[in-house]
Amino acid sequence: MHFIILLKFKGKVDKALYQRIREITQTQFEGIKPYGLYFMMGNYDAVWHIEAENFTAAAKLLNKLRDIGETIMMPAFSLDEAAKII
Repeated sequence: MHFIILLKFKGKVDKALYQRIREITQTQFEGIKPYGLYFMMGNYDAVWHIEAENFTAAAKLLNKLRDIGETIMMPAFSLDEAAKII
């Protein structure tokens, strides 16, 4: 399953926060394959695309992000997967 995680950081974005994000994104989490984390301008500060073997694995990763900000996690589907759902 693919997931999109939106992040809104707590407080000021500084080198300490950047380092914490780098630690999290470079950690190997069981059942998780990270694709890319991108900083954004707008209502959210970053977006992270991951693939997880199941929702539980993704939720465990999400729990690691709680200390750096608010998160929203959404399952993401390819066009072909979405066509099967409709």
